[in-house]
Amino acid sequence: MTPVGRSTCKRLDLNDERYPENDSIRSARGFWVKAGLHPPDEDPRQATEENL
Repeated sequence: MTPVGRSTCKRLDLNDERYPENDSIRSARGFWVKAGLHPPDEDPRQATEENL
């Protein structure tokens, strides 16, 4: 993860473990994965990881 990505997560509180599991972005992300909406097809990070 880049410094910009880390600061964005920190600023937006995206991965904060203080929240209960059923009340967080991590919970929402799990639903998005199950629905096939995450990660998006155009995610450059996924393309890089698949090529390794």
